[in-house]
Amino acid sequence: MFFYKKVPVIVSPRFFLVLQKVFGFSFHAVALFPVIIVDKKSIFENKYYMNHEYIHILQYMETGIIGFFIISIIEFLYAHLFLKKSFIESYYYMSTEQEAHLNDENLAYTEKRRVFSVYRYMNPKNKTKIINEGGKRIIL
Repeated sequence: MFFYKKVPVIVSPRFFLVLQKVFGFSFHAVALFPVIIVDKKSIFENKYYMNHEYIHILQYMETGIIGFFIISIIEFLYAHLFLKKSFIESYYYMSTEQEAHLNDENLAYTEKRRVFSVYRYMNPKNKTKIINEGGKRIIL
């Protein structure tokens, strides 16, 4: 087990095989409060992946664990059912993912981030278009 900013990090390739079968696309890291799970050690060594997942840990703490899931599920369903976005587009539409994806390369973000910053990303006019092209994330 490793630690990133005092958060336990677990390396578990099998966990991600199950996620891929359930969701139909691959993940490399996931934050499930109070831990971060990665598929291999090289992901743990990637500071941007870890920063992204650490932002999720902060979101969990601010919204309460249940609040994080409620926000994510409601936004995902809204995007998928009402806005007719694809599964992956609906994932990128969620405010929790918007904040994490837009700030994961800013390594100072978690130190200067304001509490409850995730709520700023809930406003539809603040949504940024994020697409997945050829397995690579593109922020438009």
